[in-house]
Amino acid sequence: MGKGTGKRRVNSLLGLLIVGIISHLGHARTGAFTQTAIFTQSEITFLNGVQRINVCQQVTASTESHLFNNQLNTISQDYLQLIAQQISKPLNYVLVSSRSEGKAKLLSGDCDLMANLAPESFAGTNILQSNAYLSMPIAFVSPREKSLGRSIKQMFSRTLAITKTFASDSQLTDKLPEFNFRQVNNIPLGLDQVINGEVDAFVAPLMQVGYFLQHNYTPNLIISTNLQEHWHRVFAISANAAALQSVINKALDNISVDDKNTINDQWIKVNYAHQTDYHLLATVILIGGLLFLGLLHRHILLTRHNQNLTKISQTDKLTGLYNRVKTDESLNYHINRFRRYDDTFSVILMDIDDFKKINDQHGHIVGDDILVKVANKLTSCSRNTDIIGRWGGEEFLIICPKTDLKHARMITKKLLTSIQAINIPSLEKSQQSHISASFGIAEIAIEDTHDTLITRADFALLSAKQNGKNQFVVAKPGLADNVLVERVAH
Repeated sequence: MGKGTGKRRVNSLLGLLIVGIISHLGHARTGAFTQTAIFTQSEITFLNGVQRINVCQQVTASTESHLFNNQLNTISQDYLQLIAQQISKPLNYVLVSSRSEGKAKLLSGDCDLMANLAPESFAGTNILQSNAYLSMPIAFVSPREKSLGRSIKQMFSRTLAITKTFASDSQLTDKLPEFNFRQVNNIPLGLDQVINGEVDAFVAPLMQVGYFLQHNYTPNLIISTNLQEHWHRVFAISANAAALQSVINKALDNISVDDKNTINDQWIKVNYAHQTDYHLLATVILIGGLLFLGLLHRHILLTRHNQNLTKISQTDKLTGLYNRVKTDESLNYHINRFRRYDDTFSVILMDIDDFKKINDQHGHIVGDDILVKVANKLTSCSRNTDIIGRWGGEEFLIICPKTDLKHARMITKKLLTSIQAINIPSLEKSQQSHISASFGIAEIAIEDTHDTLITRADFALLSAKQNGKNQFVVAKPGLADNVLVERVAH
Protein backbone atom coordinates (compact mmCIF):
# COMPACT_ATOMS: atom_id res chain seq x y z
CA MET A 1 0.00 0.00 0.00
CA GLY A 2 1.47 3.39 -1.05
CA LYS A 3 1.74 6.58 0.92
CA GLY A 4 -1.01 8.18 -1.21
CA THR A 5 -3.53 5.48 -0.24
CA GLY A 6 -2.81 5.92 3.49
CA LYS A 7 -3.18 9.67 3.22
CA ARG A 8 -6.55 9.32 1.43
CA ARG A 9 -7.83 7.05 4.24
CA VAL A 10 -6.82 9.58 6.90
CA ASN A 11 -8.55 12.39 5.00
CA SER A 12 -11.65 10.22 4.64
CA LEU A 13 -11.78 9.56 8.38
CA LEU A 14 -11.31 13.28 9.14
CA GLY A 15 -14.12 14.09 6.74
CA LEU A 16 -16.47 11.64 8.45
CA LEU A 17 -15.53 13.09 11.84
CA ILE A 18 -16.26 16.66 10.70
CA VAL A 19 -19.58 15.62 9.16
CA GLY A 20 -20.51 13.90 12.42
CA ILE A 21 -19.68 16.99 14.48
CA ILE A 22 -21.70 19.22 12.16
CA SER A 23 -24.66 16.84 12.27
CA HIS A 24 -24.49 16.76 16.07
CA LEU A 25 -24.40 20.55 16.30
CA GLY A 26 -27.30 20.84 13.87
CA HIS A 27 -29.31 18.37 15.94
CA ALA A 28 -28.49 20.28 19.12
CA ARG A 29 -29.91 23.47 17.59
CA THR A 30 -33.10 22.00 16.17
CA GLY A 31 -33.74 19.05 18.46
CA ALA A 32 -35.06 18.75 22.00
CA PHE A 33 -34.20 21.32 24.68
CA THR A 34 -31.48 19.86 26.91
CA GLN A 35 -30.26 22.72 29.15
CA THR A 36 -30.75 21.76 32.79
CA ALA A 37 -28.55 24.26 34.63
CA ILE A 38 -31.33 26.62 35.73
CA PHE A 39 -34.62 24.98 34.69
CA THR A 40 -36.65 22.27 36.43
CA GLN A 41 -37.68 19.06 34.71
CA SER A 42 -41.25 20.31 34.24
CA GLU A 43 -39.96 23.51 32.62
CA ILE A 44 -37.71 21.49 30.31
CA THR A 45 -40.68 19.29 29.40
CA PHE A 46 -42.69 22.40 28.55
CA LEU A 47 -39.92 23.81 26.34
CA ASN A 48 -39.50 20.47 24.58
CA GLY A 49 -43.20 20.59 23.76
CA VAL A 50 -43.08 23.91 21.87
CA GLN A 51 -41.34 24.72 18.60
CA ARG A 52 -41.26 28.50 19.00
CA ILE A 53 -42.36 31.34 21.26
CA ASN A 54 -45.06 33.54 19.72
CA VAL A 55 -44.52 37.18 20.69
CA CYS A 56 -47.13 39.89 20.16
CA GLN A 57 -45.40 42.91 18.61
CA GLN A 58 -47.38 46.14 18.78
CA VAL A 59 -46.85 48.33 15.72
CA THR A 60 -48.22 51.84 15.30
CA ALA A 61 -48.18 54.16 12.32
CA SER A 62 -45.12 55.95 13.68
CA THR A 63 -43.12 52.75 14.25
CA GLU A 64 -44.16 50.71 11.20
CA SER A 65 -41.30 52.05 9.10
CA HIS A 66 -38.80 50.73 11.69
CA LEU A 67 -39.90 47.11 11.28
CA PHE A 68 -37.36 44.52 10.18
CA ASN A 69 -38.45 40.87 9.97
CA ASN A 70 -41.52 41.82 12.00
CA GLN A 71 -39.22 43.11 14.77
CA LEU A 72 -38.80 46.58 16.19
CA ASN A 73 -35.42 47.75 17.42
CA THR A 74 -36.23 48.29 21.09
CA ILE A 75 -34.61 47.58 24.42
CA SER A 76 -37.30 44.96 25.09
CA GLN A 77 -36.29 43.09 21.93
CA ASP A 78 -32.68 43.03 23.16
CA TYR A 79 -33.79 41.29 26.34
CA LEU A 80 -36.03 38.90 24.38
CA GLN A 81 -33.09 37.84 22.22
CA LEU A 82 -31.05 36.99 25.34
CA ILE A 83 -33.97 34.95 26.68
CA ALA A 84 -34.35 33.14 23.35
CA GLN A 85 -30.67 32.17 23.43
CA GLN A 86 -31.07 30.66 26.90
CA ILE A 87 -34.18 28.60 26.09
CA SER A 88 -32.93 27.65 22.59
CA LYS A 89 -36.23 28.55 20.98
CA PRO A 90 -36.86 30.90 18.03
CA LEU A 91 -39.15 33.90 18.47
CA ASN A 92 -42.10 34.28 16.12
CA TYR A 93 -43.40 37.85 16.07
CA VAL A 94 -47.15 38.38 15.66
CA LEU A 95 -47.94 41.97 14.68
CA VAL A 96 -50.78 43.73 16.48
CA SER A 97 -51.97 47.30 16.06
CA SER A 98 -52.93 47.95 19.67
CA ARG A 99 -52.50 46.74 23.20
CA SER A 100 -56.11 45.55 23.29
CA GLU A 101 -55.48 43.37 20.23
CA GLY A 102 -52.43 41.94 21.95
CA LYS A 103 -54.52 41.27 25.03
CA ALA A 104 -57.04 39.32 22.94
CA LYS A 105 -54.32 37.18 21.39
CA LEU A 106 -52.82 36.44 24.80
CA LEU A 107 -56.22 35.36 26.08
CA SER A 108 -56.83 33.15 23.05
CA GLY A 109 -53.36 31.64 23.14
CA ASP A 110 -52.38 32.96 19.70
CA CYS A 111 -49.51 34.74 21.45
CA ASP A 112 -47.41 33.34 24.27
CA LEU A 113 -46.15 36.68 25.51
CA MET A 114 -46.10 40.42 24.91
CA ALA A 115 -43.29 42.80 25.87
CA ASN A 116 -42.93 46.39 27.04
CA LEU A 117 -45.89 46.49 29.41
CA ALA A 118 -46.43 48.20 32.73
CA PRO A 119 -47.10 45.97 35.75
CA GLU A 120 -50.78 45.12 36.17
CA SER A 121 -51.53 46.21 32.58
CA PHE A 122 -53.95 43.31 32.24
CA ALA A 123 -55.16 43.19 35.84
CA GLY A 124 -58.46 41.40 36.25
CA THR A 125 -57.67 38.80 33.58
CA ASN A 126 -55.91 35.45 33.76
CA ILE A 127 -52.95 36.89 31.86
CA LEU A 128 -49.73 36.38 33.83
CA GLN A 129 -46.71 38.68 34.04
CA SER A 130 -42.98 38.24 34.57
CA ASN A 131 -40.74 40.01 37.01
CA ALA A 132 -39.70 43.50 35.92
CA TYR A 133 -36.84 43.35 33.44
CA LEU A 134 -36.46 47.13 33.28
CA SER A 135 -36.70 49.90 35.85
CA MET A 136 -36.26 53.13 33.96
CA PRO A 137 -35.81 56.60 35.50
CA ILE A 138 -38.26 59.20 34.27
CA ALA A 139 -36.52 62.20 32.75
CA PHE A 140 -37.33 65.72 31.58
CA VAL A 141 -35.87 66.79 28.22
CA SER A 142 -35.44 70.51 27.61
CA PRO A 143 -33.35 72.86 25.45
CA ARG A 144 -29.80 73.28 26.69
CA GLU A 145 -30.19 77.03 27.08
CA LYS A 146 -33.47 76.83 29.02
CA SER A 147 -33.22 75.97 32.71
CA LEU A 148 -36.20 74.26 34.29
CA GLY A 149 -35.05 74.94 37.84
CA ARG A 150 -33.09 72.97 40.36
CA SER A 151 -36.03 71.06 41.81
CA ILE A 152 -39.38 69.63 40.80
CA LYS A 153 -41.24 72.30 42.79
CA GLN A 154 -39.59 75.04 40.73
CA MET A 155 -41.05 73.39 37.62
CA PHE A 156 -44.67 73.62 38.78
CA SER A 157 -47.00 75.28 36.24
CA ARG A 158 -44.62 74.42 33.38
CA THR A 159 -46.08 72.86 30.24
CA LEU A 160 -44.83 69.33 29.60
CA ALA A 161 -45.35 67.08 26.60
CA ILE A 162 -46.02 63.40 27.33
CA THR A 163 -46.95 60.47 25.09
CA LYS A 164 -50.46 59.10 25.47
CA THR A 165 -49.13 55.60 26.14
CA PHE A 166 -46.73 56.80 28.82
CA ALA A 167 -49.40 59.00 30.41
CA SER A 168 -51.70 55.99 30.64
CA ASP A 169 -49.03 53.59 31.94
CA SER A 170 -47.36 55.89 34.43
CA GLN A 171 -50.43 57.86 35.54
CA LEU A 172 -48.15 60.89 35.91
CA THR A 173 -50.97 63.25 35.02
CA ASP A 174 -52.77 62.08 38.16
CA LYS A 175 -49.65 61.94 40.35
CA LEU A 176 -48.41 65.41 39.35
CA PRO A 177 -51.47 67.65 38.94
CA GLU A 178 -49.26 70.75 39.37
CA PHE A 179 -47.98 70.37 35.79
CA ASN A 180 -49.73 71.31 32.58
CA PHE A 181 -49.48 68.13 30.51
CA ARG A 182 -49.96 68.08 26.75
CA GLN A 183 -50.38 64.57 25.36
CA VAL A 184 -48.76 63.62 22.04
CA ASN A 185 -48.90 60.45 19.96
CA ASN A 186 -45.20 59.53 20.12
CA ILE A 187 -41.75 60.54 21.32
CA PRO A 188 -40.60 62.33 18.11
CA LEU A 189 -43.64 64.62 18.24
CA GLY A 190 -42.95 65.46 21.87
CA LEU A 191 -39.30 66.28 21.18
CA ASP A 192 -40.28 68.40 18.17
CA GLN A 193 -42.58 70.45 20.39
CA VAL A 194 -39.66 71.08 22.76
CA ILE A 195 -37.45 72.23 19.87
CA ASN A 196 -40.20 74.50 18.50
CA GLY A 197 -40.80 76.05 21.92
CA GLU A 198 -44.39 74.82 22.14
CA VAL A 199 -43.71 73.17 25.51
CA ASP A 200 -41.13 73.72 28.24
CA ALA A 201 -40.02 70.09 28.35
CA PHE A 202 -40.83 66.55 27.33
CA VAL A 203 -41.21 63.86 30.00
CA ALA A 204 -40.48 60.24 29.14
CA PRO A 205 -38.63 57.13 30.34
CA LEU A 206 -34.90 57.83 30.18
CA MET A 207 -33.96 54.81 28.08
CA GLN A 208 -36.66 55.43 25.49
CA VAL A 209 -36.02 59.11 24.99
CA GLY A 210 -32.26 58.59 25.26
CA TYR A 211 -32.26 56.46 22.11
CA PHE A 212 -33.98 59.20 20.10
CA LEU A 213 -31.65 61.87 21.43
CA GLN A 214 -28.64 59.80 20.37
CA HIS A 215 -29.79 58.94 16.88
CA ASN A 216 -32.17 61.64 15.67
CA TYR A 217 -31.71 64.94 17.50
CA THR A 218 -29.09 67.63 17.95
CA PRO A 219 -27.16 67.88 21.22
CA ASN A 220 -29.11 71.05 22.06
CA LEU A 221 -31.64 68.84 23.82
CA ILE A 222 -30.52 67.61 27.20
CA ILE A 223 -31.80 65.74 30.23
CA SER A 224 -32.24 68.62 32.65
CA THR A 225 -33.98 67.05 35.65
CA ASN A 226 -34.66 63.58 36.95
CA LEU A 227 -38.02 62.78 38.48
CA GLN A 228 -37.79 60.58 41.55
CA GLU A 229 -40.05 58.00 39.89
CA HIS A 230 -39.28 54.86 37.91
CA TRP A 231 -41.13 53.22 35.04
CA HIS A 232 -41.14 49.43 35.24
CA ARG A 233 -41.51 47.04 32.29
CA VAL A 234 -42.67 43.40 32.39
CA PHE A 235 -43.59 40.64 29.95
CA ALA A 236 -47.27 39.62 29.80
CA ILE A 237 -47.67 35.83 29.48
CA SER A 238 -50.63 33.83 28.21
CA ALA A 239 -52.28 31.50 30.70
CA ASN A 240 -52.09 28.84 27.97
CA ALA A 241 -48.30 28.95 28.41
CA ALA A 242 -48.24 29.39 32.19
CA ALA A 243 -44.99 27.43 32.56
CA LEU A 244 -43.33 30.17 30.50
CA GLN A 245 -43.65 32.57 33.46
CA SER A 246 -41.08 30.79 35.63
CA VAL A 247 -38.90 30.06 32.57
CA ILE A 248 -38.71 33.76 31.67
CA ASN A 249 -38.10 34.82 35.28
CA LYS A 250 -35.18 32.38 35.57
CA ALA A 251 -33.79 33.44 32.21
CA LEU A 252 -33.95 37.10 33.29
CA ASP A 253 -32.16 36.29 36.55
CA ASN A 254 -29.50 34.42 34.54
CA ILE A 255 -28.63 37.40 32.33
CA SER A 256 -25.17 38.60 33.33
CA VAL A 257 -24.47 42.10 34.60
CA ASP A 258 -22.17 42.69 31.61
CA ASP A 259 -24.95 41.82 29.17
CA LYS A 260 -27.39 44.09 30.99
CA ASN A 261 -24.89 46.94 30.96
CA THR A 262 -24.23 46.41 27.25
CA ILE A 263 -27.94 46.71 26.49
CA ASN A 264 -28.57 49.63 28.82
CA ASP A 265 -25.55 51.58 27.57
CA GLN A 266 -26.99 51.52 24.05
CA TRP A 267 -30.12 53.27 25.23
CA ILE A 268 -29.22 55.61 28.08
CA LYS A 269 -26.01 57.38 27.00
CA VAL A 270 -27.48 60.87 26.91
CA ASN A 271 -26.31 64.33 27.93
CA TYR A 272 -27.36 65.59 31.34
CA ALA A 273 -27.50 69.24 32.30
CA HIS A 274 -25.53 69.41 35.52
CA GLN A 275 -26.83 72.58 37.14
CA THR A 276 -24.97 73.87 40.14
CA ASP A 277 -27.18 74.46 43.14
CA TYR A 278 -25.26 77.39 44.60
CA HIS A 279 -27.56 77.66 47.60
CA LEU A 280 -26.95 74.01 48.39
CA LEU A 281 -23.23 74.45 47.68
CA ALA A 282 -23.05 77.42 50.06
CA THR A 283 -24.94 75.46 52.71
CA VAL A 284 -22.59 72.50 52.32
CA ILE A 285 -19.53 74.77 52.50
CA LEU A 286 -20.91 76.53 55.59
CA ILE A 287 -21.75 73.29 57.35
CA GLY A 288 -18.43 71.80 56.29
CA GLY A 289 -16.60 74.90 57.53
CA LEU A 290 -18.39 74.84 60.89
CA LEU A 291 -17.71 71.13 61.19
CA PHE A 292 -14.04 71.72 60.38
CA LEU A 293 -13.79 74.55 62.92
CA GLY A 294 -15.52 72.38 65.51
CA LEU A 295 -13.13 69.52 64.86
CA LEU A 296 -10.17 71.92 64.87
CA HIS A 297 -11.29 73.41 68.19
CA ARG A 298 -11.73 69.94 69.64
CA HIS A 299 -8.30 68.94 68.32
CA ILE A 300 -6.72 72.00 69.95
CA LEU A 301 -8.45 71.26 73.25
CA LEU A 302 -7.38 67.63 73.13
CA THR A 303 -3.82 68.66 72.25
CA ARG A 304 -3.70 71.07 75.17
CA HIS A 305 -5.25 68.50 77.47
CA ASN A 306 -2.71 65.89 76.41
CA GLN A 307 0.09 68.41 76.84
CA ASN A 308 -1.16 69.18 80.34
CA LEU A 309 -1.37 65.49 81.16
CA THR A 310 2.15 64.99 79.83
CA LYS A 311 3.40 67.93 81.87
CA ILE A 312 1.69 66.64 85.01
CA SER A 313 3.14 63.17 84.51
CA GLN A 314 6.67 64.55 83.98
CA THR A 315 6.82 67.60 86.24
CA ASP A 316 7.32 68.09 89.95
CA LYS A 317 4.29 70.05 91.15
CA LEU A 318 6.15 72.26 93.65
CA THR A 319 9.28 73.28 91.74
CA GLY A 320 8.15 72.92 88.13
CA LEU A 321 11.26 70.85 87.37
CA TYR A 322 11.23 67.35 85.91
CA ASN A 323 10.15 64.71 88.42
CA ARG A 324 12.12 61.59 89.29
CA VAL A 325 10.48 59.48 86.55
CA LYS A 326 11.22 61.94 83.74
CA THR A 327 14.74 62.65 85.01
CA ASP A 328 15.44 58.93 85.17
CA GLU A 329 14.15 58.54 81.62
CA SER A 330 16.46 61.33 80.41
CA LEU A 331 19.42 59.75 82.19
CA ASN A 332 18.82 56.40 80.45
CA TYR A 333 18.56 58.20 77.12
CA HIS A 334 21.99 59.82 77.53
CA ILE A 335 23.54 56.57 78.73
CA ASN A 336 22.32 54.89 75.53
CA ARG A 337 23.71 57.74 73.41
CA PHE A 338 27.07 57.38 75.13
CA ARG A 339 27.18 53.65 74.40
CA ARG A 340 26.23 54.14 70.75
CA TYR A 341 27.96 57.40 69.81
CA ASP A 342 30.55 57.80 72.63
CA ASP A 343 28.74 61.03 73.48
CA THR A 344 30.02 61.84 76.98
CA PHE A 345 28.06 63.62 79.69
CA SER A 346 28.29 64.34 83.41
CA VAL A 347 25.80 64.33 86.26
CA ILE A 348 25.69 66.67 89.24
CA LEU A 349 23.83 65.44 92.31
CA MET A 350 22.97 68.28 94.74
CA ASP A 351 21.52 68.26 98.24
CA ILE A 352 20.49 71.30 100.32
CA ASP A 353 22.50 71.36 103.54
CA ASP A 354 20.60 71.01 106.84
CA PHE A 355 17.23 71.18 105.09
CA LYS A 356 15.49 69.17 107.83
CA LYS A 357 16.70 71.71 110.38
CA ILE A 358 15.32 74.54 108.25
CA ASN A 359 11.94 72.83 108.08
CA ASP A 360 11.90 72.22 111.82
CA GLN A 361 12.89 75.79 112.75
CA HIS A 362 11.00 77.79 110.13
CA GLY A 363 8.19 75.48 109.05
CA HIS A 364 7.36 73.65 105.88
CA ILE A 365 6.05 76.74 104.11
CA VAL A 366 9.49 78.32 104.35
CA GLY A 367 11.02 75.00 103.35
CA ASP A 368 8.84 74.83 100.25
CA ASP A 369 9.74 78.43 99.40
CA ILE A 370 13.45 77.56 99.60
CA LEU A 371 12.95 74.53 97.33
CA VAL A 372 11.29 76.77 94.73
CA LYS A 373 14.09 79.37 94.98
CA VAL A 374 16.74 76.66 94.62
CA ALA A 375 14.94 75.28 91.54
CA ASN A 376 14.90 78.77 90.01
CA LYS A 377 18.62 79.26 90.70
CA LEU A 378 19.47 75.89 89.16
CA THR A 379 17.46 76.77 86.06
CA SER A 380 18.91 80.26 85.65
CA CYS A 381 22.52 79.17 86.21
CA SER A 382 22.43 76.10 83.97
CA ARG A 383 22.66 75.83 80.20
CA ASN A 384 19.61 75.37 77.97
CA THR A 385 20.79 71.87 77.10
CA ASP A 386 21.09 70.75 80.74
CA ILE A 387 18.33 68.60 82.23
CA ILE A 388 17.34 69.52 85.78
CA GLY A 389 15.12 67.35 87.90
CA ARG A 390 14.02 66.99 91.49
CA TRP A 391 15.55 63.69 92.50
CA GLY A 392 13.74 63.44 95.82
CA GLY A 393 13.11 65.62 98.88
CA GLU A 394 15.81 68.29 98.88
CA GLU A 395 17.96 66.46 96.29
CA PHE A 396 18.31 67.62 92.70
CA LEU A 397 20.01 66.00 89.71
CA ILE A 398 21.50 67.95 86.81
CA ILE A 399 22.39 66.04 83.62
CA CYS A 400 24.95 67.93 81.54
CA PRO A 401 25.15 66.61 77.94
CA LYS A 402 28.47 66.75 76.06
CA THR A 403 30.19 67.76 79.30
CA ASP A 404 33.37 66.29 80.79
CA LEU A 405 34.55 66.67 84.40
CA LYS A 406 36.42 69.89 83.69
CA HIS A 407 33.36 71.70 82.45
CA ALA A 408 31.13 70.02 85.04
CA ARG A 409 33.32 71.57 87.76
CA MET A 410 32.83 75.02 86.23
CA ILE A 411 29.06 74.59 86.17
CA THR A 412 29.02 73.32 89.76
CA LYS A 413 31.11 76.24 91.05
CA LYS A 414 28.60 78.61 89.55
CA LEU A 415 25.70 76.71 91.11
CA LEU A 416 27.44 76.56 94.50
CA THR A 417 27.90 80.33 94.60
CA SER A 418 24.36 80.97 93.37
CA ILE A 419 22.78 78.76 96.05
CA GLN A 420 24.72 80.59 98.79
CA ALA A 421 22.92 83.80 97.86
CA ILE A 422 19.51 82.44 98.91
CA ASN A 423 18.32 83.84 102.26
CA ILE A 424 16.28 81.97 104.83
CA PRO A 425 13.28 84.26 105.56
CA SER A 426 13.17 85.65 109.11
CA LEU A 427 11.15 88.33 110.91
CA GLU A 428 14.34 89.97 112.18
CA LYS A 429 16.98 91.01 109.69
CA SER A 430 19.72 90.38 112.22
CA GLN A 431 18.74 86.72 112.39
CA GLN A 432 18.61 86.17 108.61
CA SER A 433 20.97 83.50 107.30
CA HIS A 434 21.85 81.89 104.01
CA ILE A 435 21.49 78.34 102.84
CA SER A 436 24.18 76.17 101.30
CA ALA A 437 24.32 72.98 99.30
CA SER A 438 26.67 70.08 98.70
CA PHE A 439 27.38 68.56 95.29
CA GLY A 440 28.69 65.27 93.94
CA ILE A 441 29.96 65.15 90.33
CA ALA A 442 30.51 62.09 88.13
CA GLU A 443 31.30 61.68 84.43
CA ILE A 444 29.96 58.65 82.54
CA ALA A 445 32.54 55.86 82.15
CA ILE A 446 32.61 52.87 79.79
CA GLU A 447 31.85 50.40 82.57
CA ASP A 448 29.04 52.53 84.02
CA THR A 449 25.41 51.54 84.22
CA HIS A 450 22.57 53.74 85.37
CA ASP A 451 22.97 52.59 88.96
CA THR A 452 26.79 52.75 89.11
CA LEU A 453 26.85 56.27 87.70
CA ILE A 454 24.33 57.51 90.27
CA THR A 455 26.14 55.58 93.03
CA ARG A 456 29.46 57.30 92.22
CA ALA A 457 27.81 60.72 92.22
CA ASP A 458 26.03 59.86 95.48
CA PHE A 459 29.30 58.78 97.14
CA ALA A 460 30.89 62.07 96.07
CA LEU A 461 27.92 63.98 97.51
CA LEU A 462 28.16 61.99 100.76
CA SER A 463 31.86 62.81 100.97
CA ALA A 464 31.08 66.50 100.55
CA LYS A 465 28.54 66.27 103.38
CA GLN A 466 30.93 64.41 105.67
CA ASN A 467 33.73 66.89 105.08
CA GLY A 468 31.98 70.09 106.06
CA LYS A 469 29.20 70.60 103.49
CA ASN A 470 28.90 73.68 101.25
CA GLN A 471 31.31 72.17 98.72
CA PHE A 472 31.48 69.81 95.76
CA VAL A 473 33.40 66.58 95.32
CA VAL A 474 34.33 64.95 92.01
CA ALA A 475 34.09 61.16 91.82
CA LYS A 476 36.93 59.27 90.20
CA PRO A 477 35.91 56.76 87.48
CA GLY A 478 35.96 53.12 88.53
CA LEU A 479 33.87 50.71 90.56
CA ALA A 480 36.51 48.92 92.66
CA ASP A 481 36.96 51.89 94.93
CA ASN A 482 35.41 55.28 95.08
CA VAL A 483 38.50 57.44 95.26
CA LEU A 484 37.74 61.13 94.99
CA VAL A 485 39.96 63.22 92.78
CA GLU A 486 38.94 66.66 93.96
CA ARG A 487 37.22 68.36 96.80
CA VAL A 488 36.34 72.03 96.57
CA ALA A 489 34.92 73.86 99.56
CA HIS A 490 33.75 77.41 100.03
